[in-house]
Amino acid sequence: MWMFFSQLPESILEASWIDGASVYRGFFSIAIPLSIPGIITSAILSFSAAWNDFFFALILTRSNSSTAPVAVSNFVTYSSTNWTGIASAAIILALPTIPMIFLMQKYLVQGITGGAVKE
Repeated sequence: MWMFFSQLPESILEASWIDGASVYRGFFSIAIPLSIPGIITSAILSFSAAWNDFFFALILTRSNSSTAPVAVSNFVTYSSTNWTGIASAAIILALPTIPMIFLMQKYLVQGITGGAVKE
């Protein structure tokens, strides 16, 4: 996120201050809308990292309550592996992330490539 905020032109923020906006108003009205691709990219990557977290949840959860990836690991036992259950659970787990990525794909590409080039 630092690269998005550092690449904002100072002249735009200074113009808002000259027009009478406070520092906070300039931040919320100018800086935040201009850095939306970075915010959306950070949100998608954070959501994906939290959604796929397995070992932390495995250690902290018990059998009464568990996260979805830990519940999928219960399909594997010592004597057998329920591959159909694992496949169907993987599809169900992927369903929330796939539409979000397709809807935000433009912002995701802008966000990933936006901070790559130093001027």
